[in-house]
Amino acid sequence: MGYVQDRPTPEALSLFYPPEFYAQNHSHSGEQKKLDHKLNFLERFLVDKKSLRRRRSGLRLLDVGCAGGEFVAYTAQRGWDAYGYEWSQTPPNHYNSPVIHAPTLQNIFEGSSFDAITAWAVLEHAYNLRELTAEISRLLKPGGLFVALVTNFNSIPGRYMQHDDIPRHLNLFTRRSLTRLLKENHLTPQSWSYGNAIFNGSHRGFLVFLLKRLAGESLESIVEQHRAPGKRQEFCTMLRGRPSRLADWVCRFDRALFAPVMDALAASTGFGFTMTVTAVKK
Repeated sequence: MGYVQDRPTPEALSLFYPPEFYAQNHSHSGEQKKLDHKLNFLERFLVDKKSLRRRRSGLRLLDVGCAGGEFVAYTAQRGWDAYGYEWSQTPPNHYNSPVIHAPTLQNIFEGSSFDAITAWAVLEHAYNLRELTAEISRLLKPGGLFVALVTNFNSIPGRYMQHDDIPRHLNLFTRRSLTRLLKENHLTPQSWSYGNAIFNGSHRGFLVFLLKRLAGESLESIVEQHRAPGKRQEFCTMLRGRPSRLADWVCRFDRALFAPVMDALAASTGFGFTMTVTAVKK
């Protein structure tokens, strides 16, 4: 388990979630496909699939950390009795979804009242992680399904390339640490997935990372070039502060061939940057 040691105070944490954060994460053209993937991921693990279409109206869903309520609205349109919870007051609810904004999830819903609860890229942001997970377990019906997507600290993008969104990502999970958290709260993992169809986490740039490190550049400098706005061109074309044809060629090869192969290999072996688990409440 990795974590941010000098994390912001709860009062200061909201400063790291301006309106631009939600706009850049929820307004792109690929959002529709991600919503499709989320729903397919959720429903393929539910029992009694043959009658799912007519049973949706009786299934209650809670989307924790729902941002602007996109997934809540999407599932409601397909028959789910869907609700959302969001601790930030920033994201606008353009969908008029039933979203509750509150500092904590406690004392909002009755226990054992949801058939499924989802948390898409949420647990890594949670300030009080154990309390949140315990409340999710309390709200699930026995046999209910919990689906959580987090970043995988046991991955090259997570541990070496530092893709995590620090300091918004406070908790950096491995499969082992997430399993322990779930089991402590009576949630038994059923399946794991490491693809990046819902939340992008590519190995793109890894060969350039290696080249720059071999050339003597510091890891801090390389990470800044790779992640800071406006620095991408410097990352791909400069080596030790000077223009480099070699860096440019490696970057092109990395993007066109190496990264797609590595992404597929990592997803199939459990080392992809995105990790999704489905767990059932005992």
